[in-house]
Amino acid sequence: MLKTYAFINSLKNTMPPGQNMVLVTIVKNDSNNNAIALYRGKYYSAVYNPFVGMFYVDDLYGHISKPRSRLI
Repeated sequence: MLKTYAFINSLKNTMPPGQNMVLVTIVKNDSNNNAIALYRGKYYSAVYNPFVGMFYVDDLYGHISKPRSRLI
């Protein structure tokens, strides 16, 4: 598990540009396009952007209701 700052999808229109980052826990990271993040007690899909060196967490459309044990 990795604790890092990530961009959050739902915060992009509510905060100034570049400030929509919060601390999340990456519980699984297989590749740049396949990660699971823990944010506010729920699991969401996440992707890693190597150009900016940060994760992007989709908390609007990427909710994972109950991750299976083999996913984590």
